[in-house]
Amino acid sequence: VFINYKKENDAIPYEDKFLSQNEIIAISKNPRKIDSSDADKIFRRSAKYQTTKFYLFVRKDKNDADAKEYYFLGKINSTGEPIPDKINSNTDIFKIHYLLDTPVETNLYNYILEDIYEID
Repeated sequence: VFINYKKENDAIPYEDKFLSQNEIIAISKNPRKIDSSDADKIFRRSAKYQTTKFYLFVRKDKNDADAKEYYFLGKINSTGEPIPDKINSNTDIFKIHYLLDTPVETNLYNYILEDIYEID
């Protein structure tokens, strides 16, 4: 799973978001429906996908000359069920809640999040 954390003027406003150092909400690619084979694989809804492994790669901002690399953050597992995306209801995307096997190192986590959220 590859995520560009900081978004700028995307056609679809993907809202990938860390909830903590070991949890992230990611948005599926478009077009991906909740009942698609991709969702079946991500959420291991059949025996065929029980051994499928997912790994997380995140970069802060694809437009930042200093931050073009992806950081490997380790193995992830989906939890729960696909969540319909209500903000982009005219598109075929859904939210995925992932748990990281190993929490993101604090300095890297803070670096990824800095300057992303405006604080009033």
